[in-house]
Order: sequence, then structure tokens, then C-alpha cells
Amino acid sequence: MMIFFAHGALRRYTGGMENEMQDGVSALRDAGWTPQEGFMRVALRQAQRAADAKEVPIGAAIFKGSRLIAQAYNQVEMLKDPTAHAEIIAITQAASALGDWRLTDCALYVTKEPCPMCAGAIILARIPMVVWG
Repeated sequence: MMIFFAHGALRRYTGGMENEMQDGVSALRDAGWTPQEGFMRVALRQAQRAADAKEVPIGAAIFKGSRLIAQAYNQVEMLKDPTAHAEIIAITQAASALGDWRLTDCALYVTKEPCPMCAGAIILARIPMVVWG
């Protein structure tokens, strides 16, 4: 697992799924996972959804503290949109959920190192910590 701190280094809406997402985090905690392992497992579940949809298997999850606020998987082929990467969709969901584009108190967990486009979006969204692996 790799951790990248954006600060200083590089100076869709959840649609009523909040309870379902929080229940998933609670279940992981109950299974004995550390919070960070549980957070990455949320991203891995999203990557599996991408693979099942015949997309590049990348998943992302954004947490504010221990609260899951966004989760997404690659949807480039499904949406016919070259920018529909898991990280971009998750950032959009998180900004909508929080009502602010600045995600300064959040952490992004993603199953693969972000591409340059996603890295730019991460920096612009002010996400201070990215974990991939």
C-alpha cells in the first residue's frame, strides 16, 4: 500500500446511499480489519464492480475521518466518457455530499496509482492524503 501526501508535495451524488455505505464500513470493522484495510477494501469492492462491468478494474473511496462519503469505479466504456475514472467520479460525489469542492479533511483510497488527469483533480480538490495499492 502506498501513501501519497498531496499537501506540500505537489503544492455524482451519493443518491441516498449514505446508510448503505456506512453499514459496509461497520461490517468491515466488525470483521477485525484495521480502519485503513477496511477503507482499501471498499475501493477493492468498487474495482471488482468495474471488472464485472468489463471496465478497467479500478475503484476509489473517499473518507472524511472514518465516514465513507463517496465510492466509485471506472465507467469510461459504460458512459463513453474518457474522464469517467473512478477517482474523478468519487471526487464529484464527495464534493456533492459535502457541499464544497474543497475536500481538505478527506482521504482518497484507490486501487491503482492515479493517472495525471486524476492527480490533477486530486490536487485541485485539495485532498491531503491519497492511498493506493
